Formats: sequence, C-alpha cells, structure tokens
Amino acid sequence: MDHALYGLAYRFRNAKLWKTIYEDELFAVQLRNRKIGYCSLMGRNGEHMALGLYIGDEGFSSYRRLISYSADQRMGEQNPADLLTQDCIQCSIEQRDQFSPEELAEIRAYCKASGTPFRAPYPQFARFYPYCVPWHVTTKSDWEGIRTALTVLEKMGEFLQNHSKKDLGLRPVVANMEGEQYLESDLWQMDLFSAEPSIAPNETVTIPLYSLKKGELVMRRIPLPPYQEPSLLPPDRINEIAVARLMKLKKTGVLQCEVLRAPEPVDGEPPYVPAVLLALELNEGVILQPVMPKGPKYDPNEMLEGFTASLLSSGIYPSRILVRTEETAVLLKPLCEKARIDLAVDQELDELDEAAEQIWEEQQTSNYLDEIIQMLDAMRPDQIRQIPADVLKQLMETGGLLPDHLADKIRKALQ
Repeated sequence: MDHALYGLAYRFRNAKLWKTIYEDELFAVQLRNRKIGYCSLMGRNGEHMALGLYIGDEGFSSYRRLISYSADQRMGEQNPADLLTQDCIQCSIEQRDQFSPEELAEIRAYCKASGTPFRAPYPQFARFYPYCVPWHVTTKSDWEGIRTALTVLEKMGEFLQNHSKKDLGLRPVVANMEGEQYLESDLWQMDLFSAEPSIAPNETVTIPLYSLKKGELVMRRIPLPPYQEPSLLPPDRINEIAVARLMKLKKTGVLQCEVLRAPEPVDGEPPYVPAVLLALELNEGVILQPVMPKGPKYDPNEMLEGFTASLLSSGIYPSRILVRTEETAVLLKPLCEKARIDLAVDQELDELDEAAEQIWEEQQTSNYLDEIIQMLDAMRPDQIRQIPADVLKQLMETGGLLPDHLADKIRKALQ
C-alpha cells in the first residue's frame, strides 16, 4: 500500500470526525468506476471508530441486512452468523493487538518515512465479504474506492470547520430491510447548494452524494437503492442414477431440513463460515449426515448431490420434507419434484433446532480436544508431568480419542 493512502488514513484518525458525523448520517461518494459507494461513519460511542464503504446496490443491501439483524440480535431472534453478511470495505482505528507483524512493519515504515510518531491506535484496512472473517484489501478497485471515500471525508471535515452538518446535507436516516425513513419529524432546509429543493418528512428519503471536481466538494442528493435479497440459484443438475436408487426404497417418514451456517469459521483465504444442510427424520429421530460444501458461497449442485447421498446412506426415502426458509426450498425443490417428495414450508422446526444445537456442541467439544492434542503433542515429557495428574487421567479416559502415540506419552509421564 502506498504512503499517500496511509497519510489519508492517519489524517482520518487525527480528525476524529466520528465525534461530529454520526453512524446514521449516511452519505455516498461517486467512485472512479462510476459506481456509487454508500458510507457510514462509526465511532460515536467510542467502541469502533471506522469508515464503512458499501459499494453499489448489493453492498448497500448488506448494510440494510446488518441493521435489521442487529436489531433482531438484541431481541434474541438471530443466529450470530447472520451478522457476517456485510459486503464492504472499512478503514478502522485499532489497537496494536489487532495487527499482524507484517501490518505493523508496513505502518512502521510509513511512520519513519513521514516523520509520524509510531503510536497506537493505528489505521487498518479490511475487506468484509459475506460469511467471511474480515480480510485484507487485495483488489485495485477496492483500494481506489476507500481512497476516494477517505478523500471525500477529509473534504467534508474541512467544510465543517466553518459550516454545520445541515449545510453539508447530512441528515439522520435509518435504512433496514423493510425500507428507510428520516429520524426527525420536523421540516428540514438545506442551506448549501440552494438550487436543491427543501425536503419534507413525507418525501422520498435521500442522502447526499459527493464527488470531487478540481479538488472541490460537489454534492447532489440521491435516493437510497431498495433492498435486494441475495440471489438464490437453484441446482441445475440432478444425479439421475442416485434418484432412481432412492425411489427403489420404501417411502416413509418426514424430514425437517434447513440450510444453516456453522457457528465457527473454517480455514480459508479468507476464513469463512460454511453453509451446512441439516436434516432430521422425525419418526425415528435420525440425524442425517450433515452436508457442508467448501466455500462461503456454496455450489447448490454440490449441496444437493451431498444431500441425496446422505439420504441413500441412511436408507431414508421421505414422503415429505419440511423446510423453513426460501433458500432451503429453492435448493431441494428439483430433487423433490424428480423423486415425488412433498415439499412444504413450516416455520416451526423445533426438533431440528434441538438437533442443530446438539451437533454444534459436539463439534465444539471435538475442536477443543483437537487443540489439546496439538498442544500435548508439542510438549516434552517433563512439561507434561507439570500438568495436574487428575487432568491427565481424565484425558486417558476419553475412550480412545487420543492417538496411540500420545496416550503412550501421557502414560509414561504418569509413571
């Protein structure tokens, strides 16, 4: 990353505009690629100081989802993984422990070259993809987008030294999946760019769109793009042989099925929270083998192929499948039509919810044991002997879950 961008980020840190411009005072910037970037400046409460840039209609829809999910989360109605649906770029202000050694070395080089004190907090750039852990910014267009947003924000700060936020065209807006509205009921009049009309509460909600011409800030108002649901692509192929084998079985039982997100991320670049198709046979209480394709955006063909294989391995040919979400219905509809299985929507899948909770708990226990095994494998016998004997004995009683060589290692340490 070039030093000019670090300079912008440090000036963003030093200006502390999040104390003046609030998170709900949305604005937009005109990007070089002709797309529009929608911006939210976070940090009023002092917890997370950041400029978030949501590019295009799809990016802003992820902002709307985040606002809706955050409200639902406060009411205990959402899976925490739903909060990982952001599609944005951020420049945030973070403490030293949030940086990798490589990032710190890059910042140190900038500070040395520019004469800037190397003191925390530091600016950090991150790319948020849906269902992924925040990652590095890697593409040229993303770098150019956040550069434009920071440049515009700097110009906004300069303007605010002698003017008010209303002069800048800012106004509090709440925008979620249901729509948008102003957060104030009184009439509001813009003083800047008087050619623009007054805005009354019943009119279309608009926000300022800023662009730069010859280094000067230019503004016009635009409406917010409507919410777009993520596209749901149905499978476009079916394993005819597997379906024929399935239909030779005796049709019986009812399944509850849903595409969920695992509670923990898995390794990848970036690490991601995988989709998991869970299915529970209600009559016998059988949990089918979960299907978990690779990648944050799963291949519906791969998911359906795995589900069909799971049905065959369990010997289950259901007469009916109950689903809760449109995503699951779109995924399973081709198979159900081909195999003559009744597909129905049911918002109450309590038994499946209990099964999912059981699976996540078992997975968490398994991950914890894996970490213990890796730690013990790296320890010398004298280090193992420092672990309390009752803890080691408990590990030895885990029913063969320890590798043989590690069990021998602990056994010798206990002698």
